[in-house]
Amino acid sequence: MEVVIHDIPPDHIEQYDFCIVFPIIDNKIDDSDNPINISEEAYDIISKIVLIFGKNYIYQYDCIKLNQRFVLIRGSVSKIKALAESDQYELLLDNEISKQVLMSGDPFHNIEPVYIPHDPPSSKLKPFDYIYGRYRNIANLQNIYWRPHGMNHPFRRSIRLEYIYKILKQSERNNGVALDLRLLQYKQIISAYYPIHTIYELSELEKFWLNITSMPWNQPLFHIKEYFGVRIAFNFIYLDHLSDTLLLPTLLGITLQIIIFYYNNYNIQINPIFSL
Repeated sequence: MEVVIHDIPPDHIEQYDFCIVFPIIDNKIDDSDNPINISEEAYDIISKIVLIFGKNYIYQYDCIKLNQRFVLIRGSVSKIKALAESDQYELLLDNEISKQVLMSGDPFHNIEPVYIPHDPPSSKLKPFDYIYGRYRNIANLQNIYWRPHGMNHPFRRSIRLEYIYKILKQSERNNGVALDLRLLQYKQIISAYYPIHTIYELSELEKFWLNITSMPWNQPLFHIKEYFGVRIAFNFIYLDHLSDTLLLPTLLGITLQIIIFYYNNYNIQINPIFSL
């Protein structure tokens, strides 16, 4: 299954989710005298990727220096829906719609309406925040799953990347490509692999994150998780916690330093106590 190799990147590269870069080999000729400027291993890998994901979801182009080939992959929503349902994948529910459904009840199944009040002094989180539910590929249930503004399905970029990476890694018996990307990069069969930035989502994250009012202990962790993934978000959760716990020692340290400057004495008696 062949895919056209383009000379330039696509007009809207953010429509794709993942990129794998293959090195181009100069003067590589096959038995039929047709130029194949990538290794046989790379050619086989690309063929498998096209077969599994579908040629409509793959875009190939060579860089301007003609030394690298970029293979862009876009996750098929219909395929990811089927995989998510079979995996019993849990998606974030829309808090407002979940609230409406629970308060309406379900007379057909004899479920009475339920109202859960919100008590702000007890928790900053509202009763329907951050509730996850198993995905069901049923038409009348799609609205209950949370989705970013402008999307008509709940499989946002972070979830698509998770499934693309899973499909690339899992065995051919399980309809995967069976790639060990780290090993392939070590063997120099591929040059790199990475998610593709989306300018709009990145600019939205910057609005929440990179502004003068954003304090280290009050970071947009949900948005960080959605864009960079869970592992990086956990790192910033740790930094958030660290900033909170060091706030009091910082204030005490500033006070102590002022006292030291005032008396011009670095051997002040409370200095060892603060060090403890």
